[in-house]
Amino acid sequence: MDPKGNGVRGLSASAQPVRQVAELKTGLSMEYFSLTPAGAGTKTPLLFIHGSFHGGWCWAEHWLPYFADEGYPVYAVSLRGTTGSPQAEGVKSVKLQEHTEDLGAFISEVLPPGSEPVLVGHSFGGMYAQKVAESGKVPLKGLAMLCSVAPSGNSGTVGRYIFSQPFLAWKIVLAFVFKKAGEDLGICRTVFFSPDSPPDSKIEEYMARFKADGAIGLDVSDVSITPSSFPRPIKHDRPNTSTAYYKSSRLESKSPPVNMKAQTLRRSISPRNMSFQDLDPKPLPGAEAIPSQNLMGADGCADWLDRAPPLLVAGTPQDKVVDLPALQETAKFYKVEALMLNGAHEVMLEDCWKENAEAVKTWIDSVV
Repeated sequence: MDPKGNGVRGLSASAQPVRQVAELKTGLSMEYFSLTPAGAGTKTPLLFIHGSFHGGWCWAEHWLPYFADEGYPVYAVSLRGTTGSPQAEGVKSVKLQEHTEDLGAFISEVLPPGSEPVLVGHSFGGMYAQKVAESGKVPLKGLAMLCSVAPSGNSGTVGRYIFSQPFLAWKIVLAFVFKKAGEDLGICRTVFFSPDSPPDSKIEEYMARFKADGAIGLDVSDVSITPSSFPRPIKHDRPNTSTAYYKSSRLESKSPPVNMKAQTLRRSISPRNMSFQDLDPKPLPGAEAIPSQNLMGADGCADWLDRAPPLLVAGTPQDKVVDLPALQETAKFYKVEALMLNGAHEVMLEDCWKENAEAVKTWIDSVV
């Protein structure tokens, strides 16, 4: 964003997202970036949702101008607790349900009346987007989950690394628990980016944002949100499932159960209110893991697929935060095939951002 807070550096004046603040009924002053191309009319809006240590800025740099150039009205929110949408003084964590309620309010109160957006969520933003879709409170044209936290959370990924790549596991702990993603260039690149993309100078710019936007933690003790919590769910008409994006997946996750040693390490580094936002802690007694058991069918897949919008699960084999078994788990849970993107975790910020945006656009075009 420029020093005046009105735009994003590096964009032409004709394609520059506008920064605004919406006063939501949830009590949040929510920052968002938007760009509406001329002649968009009633075209389906796209709502981009960021993950931990990020804000709406991560979409405004490349993806908002790209999709606006393709004719879509685009919006990217900065979630509660980021520098753009700050919490009240003294608040140290945000509940997952607060994020989903804010997103529902934004869709209902800020997007044009009658909008049925496509949600595009990255990392933990993918989990928030899943919860919005699962609730059935707002109509959606589609849900794209990019490098999204798996239905069982991210502890499986860390557990696998503890035994296969312990040094990498420790770097992930440093990045999230000790917030070194905003302080150490080597750790930030290893965990979030490809070895040679983008240049160090650019990552250092992002690190300053990671540090600022990662100050407030995520309390995931309320991850179980049941259908009964939301009245009158909306049933979506799913498109023809013959398209490759909707083929029933037979991917079998090769993720081994995390043994007690790994569980013990996970509990020791991630108490409930810590800022380790992309690693879920052990649930409190009575709480249910992601996803809650009553949201799973007998086949281990989501039991709300009959009312789900079109779904895209996408990721990259080079992702260190959400590894390939985690990606396969999400695809299996939603009965789709995973779409493979390029680069590492930061699919919208690396030099290959445009290739990834084009792949996601192809899917969006097919469902709206």
